[in-house]
Amino acid sequence: KETYWDRLYIKIVDNMQVKVKNVHVRLEDRIERFSLGLLLEDARIVTIDEEGKEGFIDRTQTQSPFMYKRLKLEKLSIYLNTEDDILSSSSLKNKEILDQMNSLITDGSK
Repeated sequence: KETYWDRLYIKIVDNMQVKVKNVHVRLEDRIERFSLGLLLEDARIVTIDEEGKEGFIDRTQTQSPFMYKRLKLEKLSIYLNTEDDILSSSSLKNKEILDQMNSLITDGSK
């Protein structure tokens, strides 16, 4: 038999939402002079019902064995640049590196 805490835990996990915005991950190789990166403007994981509608789900009331989640990705891109300028060189300050990475997102160059 489920306890109050079991039901509460199920409700929390079932209805948990994750939202991530403006991610830029960049890996650089100084020897081969290339960069590999991932850009993501928006990612969301939301709870949906059997009909695909977002909302609060209470499986303890419906006794449904299934939980449905939807992953939404907006503006996901991956890049590989050969013979690229290395942003993480020791001559650049952290703010300059961040500004250059942000410029790669906004103007789409490089």
